[in-house]
Amino acid sequence: MQYWNSDIKLTPWGYITGTVQDQDGHPLQAEVQVDSLPFNQTVAGYSIMGTGPQVFKFRAPSGSRKLHIVPDSPDYLDAVFPVTLNKIPDDQPPQNLGVFKLTRNEHGAYRQS
Repeated sequence: MQYWNSDIKLTPWGYITGTVQDQDGHPLQAEVQVDSLPFNQTVAGYSIMGTGPQVFKFRAPSGSRKLHIVPDSPDYLDAVFPVTLNKIPDDQPPQNLGVFKLTRNEHGAYRQS
């Protein structure tokens, strides 16, 4: 019988949140992806005034990553943002990445999605 002693390095996970807006600050529904992981749909938040920002919240590997945002509307362009995700324990609130603003597709540019 043979035994191997090898180390397997696992990347600690982060827990992130953020909002997606158009260039004028209006909520924008989109799918959000870290690196090549599955996409996550934004969800409308609520405030006293009614529907609030489009929010994403999910777990992803910590470290230097790329956040890919694909708006549901073809009137806006996809965007990729460099982000650094911190390791967040399960009992802690998510890391707030802030607001991501997407640009209007004013010239009918081809979208990647």
